[in-house]
Amino acid sequence: MPSPETLLKGIESFVLTVNDIQVMPVYWINTLDYKNGFKGAKGSPEDMQLEIDRILQSCNEATEEVNVRDEASARNFLYRNQIGIDCSGFVFHLINKVLEAEGLGLYSDTLFVNKKELIQAATKDSWKDEHILTDDEIANLPAQVPLRWVCTIFNKEPASQVNVARLCNDMGSVAVASLVEVQSGDLIAMGKNSKSKHVAIVISVEDNSIEIWNSYREDASYGGIMSHQIRIIDKDAPIEEQSWLGFDLRRYENFAIRRPKAFII
Repeated sequence: MPSPETLLKGIESFVLTVNDIQVMPVYWINTLDYKNGFKGAKGSPEDMQLEIDRILQSCNEATEEVNVRDEASARNFLYRNQIGIDCSGFVFHLINKVLEAEGLGLYSDTLFVNKKELIQAATKDSWKDEHILTDDEIANLPAQVPLRWVCTIFNKEPASQVNVARLCNDMGSVAVASLVEVQSGDLIAMGKNSKSKHVAIVISVEDNSIEIWNSYREDASYGGIMSHQIRIIDKDAPIEEQSWLGFDLRRYENFAIRRPKAFII
């Protein structure tokens, strides 16, 4: 499992620069009340920085003033230009960076797509433009198709195909039975219904405290990548019965602790 130091170094790579102002990405998610964000809210830090630089260069060439003078206005710039990241996008890119730093391959190598989901997705025009599944291919597909194969055949970026369920299902992770077994790098999955799912990643574990990071928003603010503390008040109780600081547990049910198979050597 990765160390807290390695995870925090990975988190530092998400810091973006807008007119010399350093800021974390805002929260974004593609739902009916949001527009289609940059790269579907799954862009890597490098992708987002390139998009910021492109917009600023375009403004400079058009002699348009970019009113970014502090962190608040930089975050407003990101939001206005739909440059943000959702919870699963953040976790995916962070774990990828950690694996890369430790020479352990790619996260997508340990993730899978359900065969039925793949066949349904492959009927979309944007997928058929890249590849049309033949009857023989469909017949020979395993029940769980490696994400790497899907992205190669259909020319998709792995991050664009991840969500909370794909990161936290039995193919990509294993269950962590109790709080005393939680380690840095574990995921905390939660959901209230099929339309409300969230994932956070454990960064460090102390005697009576767990630090998690996630891309999160619970009010009218822009939200974004941030940390929360979970104070352990009863080690024998489930994680949702502990004391979460700055996080609204009422939004979620069905909590689970999952260990990415990418970290299991």
